Amino acid sequence: MARRRNRVPATKFLVSLPGPLSIELEAFCRAHYNAPRMEVIRRALQDYLVAQLANNPALKRDYLTHKAELTEAPLRLVAEGDPKNR
Repeated sequence: MARRRNRVPATKFLVSLPGPLSIELEAFCRAHYNAPRMEVIRRALQDYLVAQLANNPALKRDYLTHKAELTEAPLRLVAEGDPKNR
């Protein structure tokens, strides 16, 4: 039995795709066993990043620098002697 795919409005995505790109993604997902949109985007982005970074050392250096900045844990100020910090 074929699964019915519920259409999700573009506003539910983290990224809003322009019409033609949205249609390309939807058509591919339907053709590929109703693959989840975010999984297709995740895999495509990962493949693209790997290919781009492998061919451009300067881009890879800058990418890793920005990624480290974005993933650093924010500093938290605490009062000296606060028993919760032990």
